[in-house]
Amino acid sequence: MLRTMELILGEPISQFDAFANPMTASFQAQPDLRSYKVRPINIDLNERNQITAYGAEKSRKMNFAKEDAADGLVLNRVLWHSIKRADVPMPAPTRAAFVFPMQEDSDD
Repeated sequence: MLRTMELILGEPISQFDAFANPMTASFQAQPDLRSYKVRPINIDLNERNQITAYGAEKSRKMNFAKEDAADGLVLNRVLWHSIKRADVPMPAPTRAAFVFPMQEDSDD
């Protein structure tokens, strides 16, 4: 979406944005002004995982009231096993960092 806004406003912010696919296929030349029919909600918005679900005891104790308050690794494990099955091993987390070698000052 950012690339699409950049095309409207001017130049891309970075080289990564410059090569991103814009969302132009999502738009059309003429707006569709037809009204739409509202459908009633057909799912329970207050439904929670059953106590027998994988990680239910851990996820019930997590703090979702504030962003990033829940332990990310534990949450990822609960999500992974609840989607993939409990017997499918979760891959190790991938971390990325920029490491720059230090240049030693030579006082010689």
